[in-house]
Amino acid sequence: MSFEQEWATVRSTSTAEVSMRLNQVAPEPGGGGGGNADLSVDQDKLGAIGSAAYALHGRLVKDGNHARTNTTEAATGMSSHGFLTGSAMSTVQEKPLVRRTSRSCTP
Repeated sequence: MSFEQEWATVRSTSTAEVSMRLNQVAPEPGGGGGGNADLSVDQDKLGAIGSAAYALHGRLVKDGNHARTNTTEAATGMSSHGFLTGSAMSTVQEKPLVRRTSRSCTP
């Protein structure tokens, strides 16, 4: 039997045995949502979340700039020794800088 014949047999057998099976657990009593949702948002909590997100963004930018120097040095060193990874690192490192610069120039 050739590889193609054996492969065709294996494929047809495997597709014949495939079926969809949905696993589920019996619903708990009282669930199902009854249509009386009581979701609410407190502006103070949203403000705290926004403030934390802004602080996190600032730290990420600062730490990213710290890493940028090391990445640039590594990319330069690799490129000078003929590694293609060096130019790839430079490209990846430059893209966020280009995006950020173009955003800051847009009125």
